[in-house]
Amino acid sequence: MAFGVPWLAADPNSVIERMSLGEIAALHDAVPPGLAVRVNTSLLYPPQIPSLIGLQDIRYFDHTGLIRHRTIGDLMRYAALVQGAVRFDRFLDFRAHDPLLDPSTQMRYSDEQLYALALYLYSLKPPPNPNKFDARAKRGQEIFESEGCGTCHTPPLYTNNKLTPAKGYVPPEGQSTQIVIFYVWKQTRAWRWRRAKERGITRCRPFAACAIEVPSATTGQRPR
Repeated sequence: MAFGVPWLAADPNSVIERMSLGEIAALHDAVPPGLAVRVNTSLLYPPQIPSLIGLQDIRYFDHTGLIRHRTIGDLMRYAALVQGAVRFDRFLDFRAHDPLLDPSTQMRYSDEQLYALALYLYSLKPPPNPNKFDARAKRGQEIFESEGCGTCHTPPLYTNNKLTPAKGYVPPEGQSTQIVIFYVWKQTRAWRWRRAKERGITRCRPFAACAIEVPSATTGQRPR
């Protein structure tokens, strides 16, 4: 369930159910650094791990902007959701667990633990930049400015902190007044996504594994 959509007839992840233990292990071993297989993603197409540095300045979590970040309480709830509550997911008539698990048998984070975790994440600072601002960097800055990159990747955060609806999607009436919408159409299969911050991009790995090469479902090989 964690890596599939069993309520769809043509689930691309269903091939994993027919793999041997060795083939599944090979897929895990082939995940490049900087990507992670997590619940509600895919072992075949693991997403990039967003940077935690500067998290306190970001208004939306996840690449799709699924979770709003207004206060430290939102970060605490998000941590609890990702680490434990996802097991109670429900999609239409499909339930991850039916009947629901007995709460007395499940782990629960305390408010104090979640608050301490959130404070730690807020405290993270970027390491010193080892790269000098040379002629190539200056040229890059000129291109960044001349091409209008700052419209979406606005300094100093290098994100405009807004959600962008996909082409053809019209937010429900009143929703655009509740969240910050930025109308720039791009080709995407998601109904909306969060503008990735480019600050610290040299420390980040590829946006997704499929940006390198679609893995073989039988061998799990990806270029290193």
